[in-house]
Amino acid sequence: MSFTADAAQSVGPLITSLDPDGNQQNGFLSASPYDNADHVLLLTCSTVSRPTEDTEILLSYGGFDAPEVMNDTSKHAVSCLYPAKDAEQLKKMIGTVDYQRTKA
Repeated sequence: MSFTADAAQSVGPLITSLDPDGNQQNGFLSASPYDNADHVLLLTCSTVSRPTEDTEILLSYGGFDAPEVMNDTSKHAVSCLYPAKDAEQLKKMIGTVDYQRTKA
């Protein structure tokens, strides 16, 4: 994917980063809109081969919320997906990382 001159002016700002192999990648930084934000997330894109059932990949979906919103699991959720060839074997090996609600 490449940007035309018009798109490059409306998207950004883009920053250049290096991957572990020294290849340049365009990316952008994302941070919480709150004044107390201490971290940023660098997002980059690269082409990868199509996943197969043997591909190890971790997909996550989430966002920035205040702690009182984030900790209320009745309203919001962060989701992760880790495809496994033998899910039962993986479950026996690591147990569960699912959130278990405790009684107050």
